Amino acid sequence: LVKILSRYFILTAGHCISAAGSGKIVVGVLSRTHCFVPALCRNAYRCDYGTEHDFGFWEVPAVDASTIKLTDRIFLSETQIAILTHNECMARDDWMILGGYPGEIAVGQTGVKPGARLLAYSTILSGTREAPVSTIGRVHNGHHVVDLWVPKTGNLESTVSPPEPISIPSLSGASGGGCWLTGLKGKGAAWLPQDMQLVGIHSGSCAEVVINNERHVFAREILLGHHLNLIAHEYEDLRQHVASLWPSINEFPIEISP
Repeated sequence: LVKILSRYFILTAGHCISAAGSGKIVVGVLSRTHCFVPALCRNAYRCDYGTEHDFGFWEVPAVDASTIKLTDRIFLSETQIAILTHNECMARDDWMILGGYPGEIAVGQTGVKPGARLLAYSTILSGTREAPVSTIGRVHNGHHVVDLWVPKTGNLESTVSPPEPISIPSLSGASGGGCWLTGLKGKGAAWLPQDMQLVGIHSGSCAEVVINNERHVFAREILLGHHLNLIAHEYEDLRQHVASLWPSINEFPIEISP
């Protein structure tokens, strides 16, 4: 959920919009099991299934945005959005938070009510530090994405005492979730939620792979420059504002190259 000038948007994966068609969508708005069905002004998306060309948005009317804001949800301000290229993300080598709503969490787990939980998983970029290189291939090399490392071996549930082994669920269903830069790099343990910035949108993951006898999954995040460039393309009244705030958006293509 983001706000740009006086407009409100839901940034998501293109295939989520394609699958929804012109139908309704629901937004979880409370910490308990509850959802809200906003009216939708318009959308735009690009979707080439299984590739990096998979991003889009819905616009939410101001009256429904007000209803959402009155609950537990916050529309991010422009200062909480970071438009970074792939190389800039790799250079920062920072911790990421992957938020999403996998099917295994929404339904099917004993004792978990649908709509009651959200996956928030901390990880690092694939190909940096301890993380192995992603096995997800590339189709459109001009598009900016990052892949996160999701280790399946050796995870612990740290909110119980003593910590217990835990299985990371399949990420199927988490498309459209946010990828957040934590701002931890260079700050040691001084982590502050207000330092977090939204940098990408989750679009998919690979099947489980085994590397050096350990199990891994990699998650693909489409970086936000594509979403913002698409918004600027669709809204003439926002175009100059978006370009002045994020001049690099022209580096994020919104059409498949010939």
